[in-house]
Amino acid sequence: MTSKHEKGFCLWPSKYSNFTIAHSPTVGHRDLVKEFVDECNRQGIKPGLYFTTTDTYNVGNPRKNQIQLQQMTELTTQYGSDIAYFWYDHHDASTEWIAIDDIVRKNQPQCAMLGPDCWLTGSETGYSAYPMWHGVRTTDNTTHGRPIPEDSPHGNPHGNWFKVWESDCSNYGGCHPWFFGGDTPQSLALMLDHWENTYGLGHNYILNLPPSKDGVITPKMAASAAAFGAERYRRYGAGSSDPDQPSECEIVRTKGRLAQWSPDTDNEQVLHFDKATFFDRVFLSEDIVHDGQLVVQYAIDVCTGACKAGDDSTWKNIVNPNTTKGGNTIGTHHIDRVNLNVTSTSVRLRLLQVLDAPVLPLISFRVLQVGKQQDIIELSPDVL
Repeated sequence: MTSKHEKGFCLWPSKYSNFTIAHSPTVGHRDLVKEFVDECNRQGIKPGLYFTTTDTYNVGNPRKNQIQLQQMTELTTQYGSDIAYFWYDHHDASTEWIAIDDIVRKNQPQCAMLGPDCWLTGSETGYSAYPMWHGVRTTDNTTHGRPIPEDSPHGNPHGNWFKVWESDCSNYGGCHPWFFGGDTPQSLALMLDHWENTYGLGHNYILNLPPSKDGVITPKMAASAAAFGAERYRRYGAGSSDPDQPSECEIVRTKGRLAQWSPDTDNEQVLHFDKATFFDRVFLSEDIVHDGQLVVQYAIDVCTGACKAGDDSTWKNIVNPNTTKGGNTIGTHHIDRVNLNVTSTSVRLRLLQVLDAPVLPLISFRVLQVGKQQDIIELSPDVL
């Protein structure tokens, strides 16, 4: 939720500004940040807040910078100890922003921040860059700095700072406007296309649901978000890169670490189907938390008959490093969307190149049949 946007209006009763909800003639008794965080906690959702220091209300105020620090102290000490994310607008390695980063690290050490921990890729269109490396070099060679131009938006396999990449989109065609632009949300097909082209390329996806001028998430907006969540769950389950339970679309999976690595040996995992099977998604993930990001290039092949080990003539390649949005990096999660017009009896993953490292990649390899998306879900009034 936006706690304070560029105009400087605070949705909590900050003691350090006269431009807050406390001065509203209609809702001055409320604290929307508290209501939001309390409801997130009630529903088991990690709360996240938008914050910016632009604050045009305080332009010209000699205490403007100090006010930003005081307000961030309020946000990090008055609303529980489990704020998951601060989305900073216009973050850079300035003295002001570094001081704000330090306040969050002190008061909410578990919290991720856009800037020190995460950065943007793409151009707010619902689509992200690929290949994608989490490593970057920064403008000031600290975690506070932005990625240098050469490392944005693809990252750098040899970068010395770790960034989680993300892509943002407002729930309208074209991903804009950010504020309410009418009750015309994206189609479910477009929402899933955006998600598979952001999360599916290793990024996080943040979907904006703009409230109306009455402060309400409209029924159509709520229904589109619920339909998106239900269809994403049908396809991929709980959403983790290596879930305990398969989704209803998952056909088969395997997970394993290569025992050795050489460009001249078989570096592959093979999945066999009980019968000739149609599939349209391959979900891959590396254990980058423990190993780091290692895979540089890979390929996926299918077999439509009797597959012979070591005989590539029995396999047909469907993903390789020349494939659009596939065949290069894997990272925390990568989805290959494949358009097969034949059924297969086996599918194999071949690692073509990996970085030098003390360990070899631990790969989770899943095959899914998504098929046609479900229709928009009609929500009952009690759900809304």
